[in-house]
Amino acid sequence: MRSFYQWLRRSNGYPVNQPLPTDAIGKERLEEPQALDIDKDDMAEIWHFLDRQRLTCIRDRAIVAILSHGLRASELSALDVKHWNGKRLIVHRSKGQNVSEVPLSREARQHLEAV
Repeated sequence: MRSFYQWLRRSNGYPVNQPLPTDAIGKERLEEPQALDIDKDDMAEIWHFLDRQRLTCIRDRAIVAILSHGLRASELSALDVKHWNGKRLIVHRSKGQNVSEVPLSREARQHLEAV
């Protein structure tokens, strides 16, 4: 509503000398949401489970290693071999239109090279 009335005033549809109806409404501050990172214990459990899988363990380890660098699942699924230069991934970020390079840890590089 606040944006609408501001637009209405800018487009000369509301008098400049009168307060907007939304001026009397206070804004409530909301807390920043907490990050949903996986803690170390849960990550250790994931790696332990991957040790028991045999059919897809090499691929799954590479996926988990990349996701542990903060990529979103949609960003991971958009990756191709051409996005890997041996040390970094070229990632097309899903939020916005920017592209970034993500340096990978030695362990993650080893998992990618095994695939």
